[in-house]
Amino acid sequence: MKKIFTILIILSIFFSKTILSQAVNFIEGTWEEVQIKAENENKYIMVDAFTDWCSWCKVMDKKTFSDSIVGNFINTNFISYKMDMEKGIGIKLAIKYRITGYPSYMFFNSKGKLVYKSSGYQVPEKFLLTVKKAMDKKEQFNYPGDPKIIDIKLPEFYINAFKKGKEKKWPTRETVSKYLDTQENLFSEKNWTVMFRLYMNEKHTLFFLENQKKYAELYGWTEVNTKFDRILYKKIQAGIKNKDYEKLDEVLVLIEKYKTEDVENIKLAYKNFFYEKTGNWEKLIASVKEMIDLSGYEKSSKINSYCWNIYENVDDAKIIDQAVAIMKNLIEQKPEYAYIDTYAALLFKSGNTKEATKYALKAIKIGKENGDKIESTQELIKKIAEAKVENK
Repeated sequence: MKKIFTILIILSIFFSKTILSQAVNFIEGTWEEVQIKAENENKYIMVDAFTDWCSWCKVMDKKTFSDSIVGNFINTNFISYKMDMEKGIGIKLAIKYRITGYPSYMFFNSKGKLVYKSSGYQVPEKFLLTVKKAMDKKEQFNYPGDPKIIDIKLPEFYINAFKKGKEKKWPTRETVSKYLDTQENLFSEKNWTVMFRLYMNEKHTLFFLENQKKYAELYGWTEVNTKFDRILYKKIQAGIKNKDYEKLDEVLVLIEKYKTEDVENIKLAYKNFFYEKTGNWEKLIASVKEMIDLSGYEKSSKINSYCWNIYENVDDAKIIDQAVAIMKNLIEQKPEYAYIDTYAALLFKSGNTKEATKYALKAIKIGKENGDKIESTQELIKKIAEAKVENK
């Protein structure tokens, strides 16, 4: 009898742990049923907005939604629901809530009102922070749309812009701005959707920039920052096309005037992008040094990318040597395969074949241990060997 009792205790512990440690529980049913369930249980709703073709959506399923800590927290506080944004009601909600990238996550309160949005693949720790932000009333935005009205009656030129194939027709700035000139409330759900997705003339662009805080209160800083970045990107691309440094200056002035956080880092990011795309490697290496002076090697992957492009495109010994020095400092702090590989490649281009071989072999060793693809470094070893033969 005592043995049976012990077995029952062990089984109860096992099953309780199984119940407590579980993945996110996505419920089946219609969107209306999800809303009713959330209201009855007084819980938030978390919608995983996905598409069939989205590879990062699948990674999110495999690595984050399966995490027991994430699952336990979300299952306690949320009704979770998966929605394909290219089918059925998902299409209408993607339009209404301006879901433009995947994976995305929509958070609704128990009354079905959207209160927070986020996007992109997020590791469990980061996603847990996102979910907690969605529950924090200080982080939530005051969305003005009626959650019961899904079709917000957008103008025909907007609908035509997002049709497929030959039916798709993108409106001009003049068409968009002519429509906005007729609208009394540019903060409405419908009009913000038009402004968010389409390009406007300078008048309405300026209106948005001057009223960012108000738009953020209604729709969240994520959307506002996305719109601002699109405005900057459009200007910087025009500058890159003609190597027009005045356009770069315009972008930097806008950042200085209208960005409130991390201004210098954002300016440097756009400067680096412009210099890289226009092939001004001397200015790029100087700008990368500014970035390092400002925030150290925090943006290590970007630094590595800039230096790799210098390796592939630059023959100026002075610039190569500066890139070598930057990557040397980087690998001392972060001795990772990709970074050591770049350092070895730059050493080779600088003519230091001995050190290039040493670090290429080191990169291969670390790469093999971590399961990285090391073919490019093996090719580098061959190039170094060939160079040594030619120089004999």
